[in-house]
Amino acid sequence: MIKLLAIDMDGTWLPHQLTDQNSLFRYVISSNGAKVTDYHTQKTLYQSEIPKQTALSLLNACQSEKLGITAHIRHEYLLQGHSLVFLGRLIYGKDARKVRYVQNMEQTIQELSCDVKELQFTFFQKLHAAAQNASCKLPVSSCCLHRSVCRDLFIRTLQRGALTHLAQSLGIAKSEIACIGDWENDLSMFEASEMKFAMGNAVEILKKEADHMLPDCDHNGVTEGAALLEMMTT
Repeated sequence: MIKLLAIDMDGTWLPHQLTDQNSLFRYVISSNGAKVTDYHTQKTLYQSEIPKQTALSLLNACQSEKLGITAHIRHEYLLQGHSLVFLGRLIYGKDARKVRYVQNMEQTIQELSCDVKELQFTFFQKLHAAAQNASCKLPVSSCCLHRSVCRDLFIRTLQRGALTHLAQSLGIAKSEIACIGDWENDLSMFEASEMKFAMGNAVEILKKEADHMLPDCDHNGVTEGAALLEMMTT
């Protein structure tokens, strides 16, 4: 029996669908898997950040590549590359208290006295080879499509680790977990789940890994998925 349903938010369950259904979810995995929060109590249940020295090593390994760099530290997003400032505000919106441009990310982090929640390297398709070269130097990474002409290389703790930690804390086994996703960064969540649903607007690689297909986010895919789960478990 499925006891825990993990749902991707952006592109899967749209914000306007959440306003009247807050009672349906309780735990929030944020920062691409770096943090788990109990939505009802606002208590942090799990937090795993990139140690400062590891972040500096990663930045040093990629310094020869022409990649835009974003760092999520506390509630601030640091952007290296002028073209990323507008993009950062557009993507993060009110989720970030402040988006700040820095000239040298490595030097900026060196001067801080805290660890890093997430590093993100952004590059245009023509720099794909350079990004692949950079990813070979990194111990923990995943590459996921962000826009048709732009890709992101995320360096962070995986959703799989956060979801697994949450399930273990609740006494829930992998065989009792289902998930719904749409993007390549949801693959780690798929790995931690027994039953996998892909939205109609999901990328092809996720559809191939899914056990079931759902309508897209504009046609109540999540609602249908929840109804299907209820039918399967009753």
